[in-house]
Amino acid sequence: MTDSTTHAASPGKGGVRERLFLAFLVCALTVAYGWTARRTYIRWTGENSYYTHGFLIPIVSIALLYWRRDALRKAAAERRPSRLGWLLLVPSLVLHLLATAWQVGFLSGFSLLGVLYGLVLLLFGRPMLRATFFPVLFLAFMIPLPYELIEKLSFNLKLMSAGVATRVVGFLGVVVVRSGSVLRIETGTLVVDDVCSGLKYLISLTAFAALYAHISRVKLWGKWTLFALSLPVAFVANAARVAVMVLVGRYVSIPATQSWYFHDLFGFLLFIFAFVTLFGVESLMLGEYGLRRGKNAPSDDPPPEKSDGAGTPHWSGKTRLPAFAAIAMGLAAALSVYLAWPRGTAPSEHVKDFPLEIGEWRGKDYRMDPRVYEILGTEDILSRRYRNRGGEAVTLMAIVAHQARRRTHPPEHCLTGEGFRVGARANRVVRFAVGEGTRAIEVRELLVDRDGKTSVSWYFFKSGETLHTNYWAHQIGLALRKVRDPRAADVLIRLDAPPDGKDIEAMRRLLQRFLDDAGEALLLKLP
Repeated sequence: MTDSTTHAASPGKGGVRERLFLAFLVCALTVAYGWTARRTYIRWTGENSYYTHGFLIPIVSIALLYWRRDALRKAAAERRPSRLGWLLLVPSLVLHLLATAWQVGFLSGFSLLGVLYGLVLLLFGRPMLRATFFPVLFLAFMIPLPYELIEKLSFNLKLMSAGVATRVVGFLGVVVVRSGSVLRIETGTLVVDDVCSGLKYLISLTAFAALYAHISRVKLWGKWTLFALSLPVAFVANAARVAVMVLVGRYVSIPATQSWYFHDLFGFLLFIFAFVTLFGVESLMLGEYGLRRGKNAPSDDPPPEKSDGAGTPHWSGKTRLPAFAAIAMGLAAALSVYLAWPRGTAPSEHVKDFPLEIGEWRGKDYRMDPRVYEILGTEDILSRRYRNRGGEAVTLMAIVAHQARRRTHPPEHCLTGEGFRVGARANRVVRFAVGEGTRAIEVRELLVDRDGKTSVSWYFFKSGETLHTNYWAHQIGLALRKVRDPRAADVLIRLDAPPDGKDIEAMRRLLQRFLDDAGEALLLKLP
């Protein structure tokens, strides 16, 4: 009786240990990816975000797991932990830690997929990996791509959409003169900006198409066909929207093109159009071409594996993999917290000691929105507005990042997030006095528009005596310098000339006059 009681109690204790162990892993994952989650949330909720659908993705993944709960129970009962999981877990954790140190959010986000796959393979084996493969992979659609890639894709897509729309309305007899993304018609000028590029709909529609293809009853290559259809469907639909916008601007009015039905309603209609298209193609595959999976086709359920007779209902006593996995996740969580911890964010001496009076210019500090400091991960920022004796203003912003866990980034990101539209971009060479000589440096010029008013911004990156206008060249050079000198600073210097009734050339001359007086201080007093 005693033996029977003891034997019966063991599975219960094992079940409690397993639940505690899994709870620990969940907590470790939450802590390890806390910084990534915050950055992802900022991208989801930012103005003009391309990832407002991000909140739905984990909900859908959980729903898919619930839908496959029987297959998950079967895989859990037949678990066969595999050491091959280390080949996924360890590199993914290393990638996550490096991404956290350098604050590269999208790399950290994608590393989560490898961590989850590695843990599943380590703890449960291949049957569970197969059962959870798509729900985990679907999480990739919630991870924002880097700003640089988003900007390039958006720019090219809006040019393509503008070109197709111009041809379409041309066939209808509407004369359009296109210059890049600017469309000139008889009644005025239309600008196909980033919102009209269609990239936002393309990103969310690919997620929708992936889900639709996954639950479809067609064969594997038919699923891939359904998924690939999301790209032309999104592009064609967006080009049609731009064409309709041109027609409305021509025959109704230009202000009418800013109405809500070109944005909110269009998104809703796009998904209806996509669903009808995918459903129609799937119906053709199933009916006309007979691509339905047969009875003997491979199932999504994990195949049964041979049992050792007693089975392995618990990890204890069978393998040390769970213990090692727990140690790895605990270390990753601790290191992630250390790397992302916002220590030492007070303004440095370089920022505080930068002169308030430079030549004819008098400066006044201003405090930015707290969200800006949160996004940048530091308060080591010089934000100051200088005025000359004539009352003309220039805004100076210098972001100083001494530690690897903070990075500067191109101003285009902040400007776009604040609702500005970045237009023409070009590099310019400017000269100013340094000591008894003259220094020529290259700056990146942005023409920035908001509410119909255009301003001029100049910026460059600095680390010691090395200057760059290219973000990636700066970051690569900085990484190499940090090997020799861990204290190497990462500095972004940006100058803004507000419109104030001036034309572009007048604003350029104003920035040049400011650099004539402040250029030497910028190069010598900032690290």
